[in-house]
Amino acid sequence: MFVIFTDDIFPAACQKNDKQCNRNALDITSVDGKEYGVPFRYDGSSIYYNIDMLKAAGYDAFPETWDEMVEMSKKLSKDGVYGFVPD
Repeated sequence: MFVIFTDDIFPAACQKNDKQCNRNALDITSVDGKEYGVPFRYDGSSIYYNIDMLKAAGYDAFPETWDEMVEMSKKLSKDGVYGFVPD
């Protein structure tokens, strides 16, 4: 196995034309500001949720952090119903 730095290949093109590149997509392939790969795919993610179920559990809004999401999921998981199911 070998690792190459792609700083000279891909990100340089993005610096010239920032409209071609999604900086967030590049960030997932870098460590400490050094590029180690080219993102294969980057897209937005969605979560569908049942507003009535959240309200019944005492939530006025969907959680904003992962820790809040875990807490909410545990609270909602009961009677054979899961509070969160990744797809």
